[in-house]
Amino acid sequence: MTRPVKFLLLFLALALPGLIYVFLKTFGQNEFNVPALYQEGPAPGGNDCPGFVYSVPYAVPDSLLGLMAWKSVAATLIFTDQAVTDQAIDRLSDVFPDGAMDVIVVPDSLRAAAACALALQAPATAAIVDKDKRIRGQYDVTDREETDRLILEMTIILKRYYIKDALDGDN
Repeated sequence: MTRPVKFLLLFLALALPGLIYVFLKTFGQNEFNVPALYQEGPAPGGNDCPGFVYSVPYAVPDSLLGLMAWKSVAATLIFTDQAVTDQAIDRLSDVFPDGAMDVIVVPDSLRAAAACALALQAPATAAIVDKDKRIRGQYDVTDREETDRLILEMTIILKRYYIKDALDGDN
């Protein structure tokens, strides 16, 4: 090989990764979205929820949220099973600062109604509800992978909505 060809190949080998990096930094977006559930179709009610009406697009009813002392924050994590709540809350409190999200543990008297309103399918025992009362995710917090997914999706929701609102002065 001649010297100019070697020089050209060496230049391309060194310059091409740098050009790809600059291109991706300029035009690429590395953001994930946590879509609201049941916005296109009805929520699965099942036989355990007779008479419960699921509207499209679905939002958790105000009547139930009022009974649970829900506050309109960027993300609320609602647990329907007290037995697994303490372990999950300990893990979440290590990751998220105080006040970043609201945590509600549903009392025994509202457990069945909450499971219907949150359209929880077994084995899911927790759900994220955003400030627009839409369900953003459902999780089985006894499963470590599900808890990791919960933490990841909560982080995305808080970055996308909570921080944006804080900067806009809404909170």
